[in-house]
Amino acid sequence: MSLVMYFYIFIYIIANCPCNVMNLNVGTVLFTESDIAKECWSSDDVALLTTRMFLEDILPDTHSLNIHDNMYVNDLVEYFRLLLDIVRKDTHGKANQITLHALIDALGGYLYRYVLPTARYSYYAGYINYGSIEKLGKLFDELKCFLRTNGRGWIKSRGPSGVRLAVEPLELPLTTGDTNPCNTLAVIEREIGCVEIPLPFLDSPSEPAAIALPFKAHPLLKIDSKEASYVLVKYYIAATKCLTAHNANQTDTKRFTNSLFHWIQSQIVPLLNHEKFYSAFGGVLRILETLKTMGVRNEKQMGNYNIMPEMQVKDAAVKYDMDETTTDKKKSDLILMALLATIFIWFLLGSIFICYRIKAGRKRLGDGAALLSINTCSCKSSSKHSTTSASEGVTSSASKNETTTDSATTVESKRRLVPKKNSSHVVRRVVCYKTEGEVRAKSDRARFVENSEDRNSPSGLGVQTSFSDRFEGSSFSGEISADRIMPVYNIESSSSESAM
Repeated sequence: MSLVMYFYIFIYIIANCPCNVMNLNVGTVLFTESDIAKECWSSDDVALLTTRMFLEDILPDTHSLNIHDNMYVNDLVEYFRLLLDIVRKDTHGKANQITLHALIDALGGYLYRYVLPTARYSYYAGYINYGSIEKLGKLFDELKCFLRTNGRGWIKSRGPSGVRLAVEPLELPLTTGDTNPCNTLAVIEREIGCVEIPLPFLDSPSEPAAIALPFKAHPLLKIDSKEASYVLVKYYIAATKCLTAHNANQTDTKRFTNSLFHWIQSQIVPLLNHEKFYSAFGGVLRILETLKTMGVRNEKQMGNYNIMPEMQVKDAAVKYDMDETTTDKKKSDLILMALLATIFIWFLLGSIFICYRIKAGRKRLGDGAALLSINTCSCKSSSKHSTTSASEGVTSSASKNETTTDSATTVESKRRLVPKKNSSHVVRRVVCYKTEGEVRAKSDRARFVENSEDRNSPSGLGVQTSFSDRFEGSSFSGEISADRIMPVYNIESSSSESAM
């Protein structure tokens, strides 16, 4: 029975609500742009999407919004809460979850794009008080908390919607004369009857958090607090009373009104289209309208913000979006520059490391080539030396031993090849040279052979052969004692022994 009742209430609301479904688009936080290309949809997703589409029909048409007093705001908040209560009580299980999420998403987007901007404008125009804005803000925060979102996905507002409200000038009260109206202000008295009232100022021109006014009691207020509501209207009324009480001349009054008008136009008006709510700016549009009726004109700076034409609202919103886009682009450029700098540094370090490895490899290759050249030269010199010594040894052996020697004679000849321990024979110099050094090496080798023959011992052959074999592939300069050379048998002796 409860579902039937809910159905009839739903049909009644749709039938009696002036809806304009084609123009109502508030966005969603339940789906993303990537879901457009999604091919597989579950039954729950289809039900959620369908319910979300139908629930937009129960939202009031944007052209019917007329937030001209606090009663309208109260009725609107009660209507939204009634819809939430009906869904919570009359639906159960999965239907409750799907319907509640779809309804809250629709209400949140509607408040974000249409209701809140219009309510802020009505507050700045002096039609509603701080309590009404607080109710709407509290409801909006509850919806965001339920969906666990920050509102990203709902369409941003381009300014107030609904019925255009005419801004009325302030009705300034008459001075009673009982008290001095300048007592509440911190004024500057230059001469008798001449009073100068300082202007308010903000702590930041783009994102203010506090406002300072020449009040003796509370000179500094938080710009979005309840205590700061309609503080500019209070300041303007107090300043006007003070100037009137001191019988200020027309020049001083005009200078104050022109300065205040210019300050509001340059500092306050650019902030009125922001999403943030500034309670201190309550009734500021009425101050501008009052100054206009007094003859203050500044068409270049003022524009037509107080009547909120559609083109001006769109231009202001587009400018604000462009500023946000420019800021995001600057941040992206900084991140990209830092990334490119990091890549360049790593590329430079890698190039230096590779060049160092290549240089070290070439150096090792050059050292190896030089060593190979020296070894080749040594091998050539040693081979020549060994051949000469071997031939002389064979000739000497043939002349002394004409008959075939047996194994005992061979052993005896091997023993004779071993140099004596007390031998003082010294090899003067053995150096390998590629060009002219070969001549020197040959002369040294000749002297070495002559000394060996004078001793009438084949040890010279053994010493020469072992010297060449031992120091093959290396360069040597200096004096080496023959006693320190290890005896090595020549090729012929080794061959004959192996043959045995």
